[in-house]
Amino acid sequence: MTTTQQTCSESVHRDGLRSPTRCSKQATKTENGRRYCTIHAPSYIKAKQAEWDIKFQESLAAAHQKEADNKADKMEQARRAACYPALLESLEQAVVATENYNRGDRWDYDWLEAARDVLAKAKDMKETE
Repeated sequence: MTTTQQTCSESVHRDGLRSPTRCSKQATKTENGRRYCTIHAPSYIKAKQAEWDIKFQESLAAAHQKEADNKADKMEQARRAACYPALLESLEQAVVATENYNRGDRWDYDWLEAARDVLAKAKDMKETE
């Protein structure tokens, strides 16, 4: 009694050979009137392509999210940089006022109001973003 094994009907390129040869794996599925091994079956190929597409879309979404996060970080750095000169000036005024107070001069509250305004401005800019 002899058994005939049917092989896959797909042509494949093997390493080192110029022309394609027939797949040597045993055919386990029949699709579209042709016999295929598990790897070359059109249904398997479509399922794999769908998996690859999903992974690609996920990686693309992750890249877009990372880009959006970087943009948000840069906007926050720009906002902080815009507040820096006013904050520095308020700090300098606070140092001068403190030095004057320690020498016995009268307490000058103008610097305190300016510092409060700058801090409120910095907080408002953060809340509106």
